[in-house]
Amino acid sequence: MVVAAVRAVVQLTAVSSVIVVVARSLWLSALFVLVMFTVRPGPRQAGGCCRRCVATWLPIAAGVVPVLAVVLGCRAVPLTGIAVVPIAASSSAAR
Repeated sequence: MVVAAVRAVVQLTAVSSVIVVVARSLWLSALFVLVMFTVRPGPRQAGGCCRRCVATWLPIAAGVVPVLAVVLGCRAVPLTGIAVVPIAASSSAAR
């Protein structure tokens, strides 16, 4: 159990460090959101991504893109990295 706790602390430290750096730049935030979107769990083959992945990416994009467009377009949140990452992450997590 101690090993699992140490591993969790190390992983959370690494992820939070990446997010701190990414949140300072809008371009890095957009790249981070794209990585979150494409690296999500799903069906894979040994040679790479299978054709069914496109069928799973489209519905996710259909939910994430309009939410980001409306929220950012209405200026409900500022167009900054620190605001874009949580909105995109919570929208894509609903998959």
